[in-house]
Amino acid sequence: MVLFRDHSISDVVDKLDLILIDKLGASVAPSAISQARQRLTSEPLAAFFDLTAARWIEEEDGKDT
Repeated sequence: MVLFRDHSISDVVDKLDLILIDKLGASVAPSAISQARQRLTSEPLAAFFDLTAARWIEEEDGKDT
């Protein structure tokens, strides 16, 4: 995501060719993207970085003999 930090979330969704659909299978309005992003807290991103860091540490430790 950092590669797209200067783009709007709608542009990121378009560039990544993501399709957002509702529970009925219909496409959602573009405004729903930014609304969903606003509801998102920092917790998912923190969890992503924790998982990534743990994986990198695991790989690096595996190289040490």
